[in-house]
Amino acid sequence: MSIERSETPKGPYWNFWKVVLAGWLIKYPGKIFSGIFWCLLLFGMGIAYMVSPSDTQNVIENSSFSEELRNYPPTYRNTYEKNVFNFFTR
Repeated sequence: MSIERSETPKGPYWNFWKVVLAGWLIKYPGKIFSGIFWCLLLFGMGIAYMVSPSDTQNVIENSSFSEELRNYPPTYRNTYEKNVFNFFTR
């Protein structure tokens, strides 16, 4: 039992650009997927930037950790702040 087509396709199944893109994907898969990865990463960072609160200093000052830090004696607080600053600016 065979199924016969009523008409043959007019154009080729694979057009020129499908062949070119498939060839690039076969020859350079790492570069293509890394490009896609970086585009998605930048897109995600843009979304995270838009969603994040704009006043981060206010968020840091109102956190419970900064209230605990205010209760330390000034010498300890200054030393701790210098150590944290030095840690993040290495």
